[in-house]
Amino acid sequence: GSTDTESGETESGFTLPEIALDELSIVNAQINYQDASANMKANMVSNVTFTDVRLDQAWPMRMDATITQSALDGSNPLTAEIDFGANFTLFAERQAVSFENIALNSKITGDSLPVSPLDSRLNISQLDFDIPQENAVIDGLSLQTLGMNLTAQVRAFQVLSAPEFSIVTDIAEFSPKDVLNKLDIALPEMADDSVLQSASLSVAAQGSLERITAQPISIKLDETTLEANALVNLAPLSWDITLAGANLDLDRYLPPPAEEEEAATTPTSEEQAAEAVGDLIPVELVRSLNGHLGLAFDTLKVKNLNIDRIELDSTQANGKVSIAPAQVNLYDGSAAVNAEL
Repeated sequence: GSTDTESGETESGFTLPEIALDELSIVNAQINYQDASANMKANMVSNVTFTDVRLDQAWPMRMDATITQSALDGSNPLTAEIDFGANFTLFAERQAVSFENIALNSKITGDSLPVSPLDSRLNISQLDFDIPQENAVIDGLSLQTLGMNLTAQVRAFQVLSAPEFSIVTDIAEFSPKDVLNKLDIALPEMADDSVLQSASLSVAAQGSLERITAQPISIKLDETTLEANALVNLAPLSWDITLAGANLDLDRYLPPPAEEEEAATTPTSEEQAAEAVGDLIPVELVRSLNGHLGLAFDTLKVKNLNIDRIELDSTQANGKVSIAPAQVNLYDGSAAVNAEL
C-alpha cells in the first residue's frame, strides 16, 4: 500500500492524512480476560481484513472471531463463532461513518443453553452514523433466529446527548409453540393442542428518555387479532393505552375442565358473566399505576360463556382505580358496571 502526502481538514480543524492502502489486516489477534471474583474467564481470537482502504470510499471489510467463556476451571463453557462482512466508508470531512450490506452470522454453543447451537443471521442494508449531528439511520434490518424473522427500520437522533428515536418493526408469522419447544419451555396443559401455532407482530414507535409512543401495535395470535395504541410517560410513570381485539376463544388456552367441575351444577349466565369480567380485569396490575386504559373486545368465549362484546374504560390515579363503565353484551342483552377501587 501507499500513503499520499495530501491532507484534508475536518470541521473540527483536525488534519487527517490521505489514506490509500490495498489491504489492512489484523491476523490472529487474541484477547484473554479473567475475573476471579466472578469465577469467569474468556478468550477471543479474531481476524480482520480491510481492502481498498481510501477515505470517502467503501472498504470491503471481513471479520471472523471465536469467543469462549467459562468458569476459571474450564467448566460450563460457552462458545460463540462470529462471521461479519460489510462495506465500510469513513467520511473524514463531515465526520461520519457508513456500513453497507452488513451480514453478521453467529453460532453459540454450550451445555447451559436451551438451544445448542443457537444460530442467528443479521443483515442490514445501510447503517449511517453522523458524529457532529449525533444521528443514526438503520435501513433494511433483518434478524433470523429460532424460526422467527424480524425486520426493522430505525432512526435515532441526538443519540449521545438527548436521544430520540423512531422505529418500525415486524415479526413475520411464526409458530410460538415451536419457538417455546426449541427453548425447552414447557407449556401448561391446554384444552386445544392446536393453539399457539401462528403469531405475528407489527409495531411503529417513537420516543425519547421522557416519553414513548407506540402507534399502531398489531398482534395476531391464531385466530385472534389485537390493535393497540400506547403512550407511556416515563418520569413520572403514566400511560394512556387503548386496545381493540376480536375473536378469542379463551377456553382453548385454559386447562381442560376436570370431570368433577363438569358434573357440578351449571352456574347461571349472570354468575358466569360476573366471573368472566372479574377474570379479565388485571386488578393487581393496575392498582399501583397512574394512567388510562380503554379496552374493547368482540366475540369472546370464556368458561363456556359467549360474549358478543366487552368494553372497559379505566382510569388509575393516586391509588384509586375507576371503571366507568365495564360493559358486557351477551345473549341479546347487556350489563354495565361503574366501579371504584
